[in-house]
Amino acid sequence: MSSRVSPTDRLRAEIDALFTGERDLVEVLEDVARLGARLLIQIAVEAEVAEFLGRARYQRAVAAAQASRDIAAAPARPR
Repeated sequence: MSSRVSPTDRLRAEIDALFTGERDLVEVLEDVARLGARLLIQIAVEAEVAEFLGRARYQRAVAAAQASRDIAAAPARPR
């Protein structure tokens, strides 16, 4: 099973990987600037989504968690 990695963590890993190679410094800095801009946008989008949903990534909303408990605890209906 593949583990889920957030886009933010993936971008940070890409930036870290740029410094391990033996590429020209100018190329590395260009790529870092490009990925850094993408990282800033990704962080902003994730914050907006979390604010809109009222919860963090992979966190259940309180109402949804309560509703699923209520359904599970409800007695079975006769048919």
